[in-house]
Amino acid sequence: MNWPERLKELQISVAGQATAALLKQSVYQLVYEPGAQRFVGLGLPASERVFQDGDLFAALDMNLPEGYLFDRILDRYPKFALSKMHLLALMGSGGIGRLGYSLPGAPPTEAPASVSRQDLLRGGRSAAMFEELVDAYSAPWLRRHRGRHATARARPPEQPQVHW
Repeated sequence: MNWPERLKELQISVAGQATAALLKQSVYQLVYEPGAQRFVGLGLPASERVFQDGDLFAALDMNLPEGYLFDRILDRYPKFALSKMHLLALMGSGGIGRLGYSLPGAPPTEAPASVSRQDLLRGGRSAAMFEELVDAYSAPWLRRHRGRHATARARPPEQPQVHW
């Protein structure tokens, strides 16, 4: 990952359309694009244009990876001090819902591949099927590294730093 240690800005898209910028200085600031019609979250109407908070807005916080996917990210970047901004950028458009995140000036990330219901029903309950689903619905950076994490690993005694 060739990103700055402190990621200060992300572009937020709603259903693939650039909608707002998320800025992080001493506080988080969400600034809607001029003329934005789509809102990022129910408590963040586009009509008000600028919002500030000391912590990440709830509508964005719920898009942070957790559980097994979070463990895979920590395994992939063990020495990088990840912030919430980095985690959102890593999710790209791969999260559940209509929000996508990208670096300013970068094109929105590709939409996640879908797995058909028939494939799910035929696949049975297996570790391979679970890995396929994680790969299908994770961010593009993780899909490109498919096969690197065949199973979840136990966390070593020294955990990577995550800065909230």
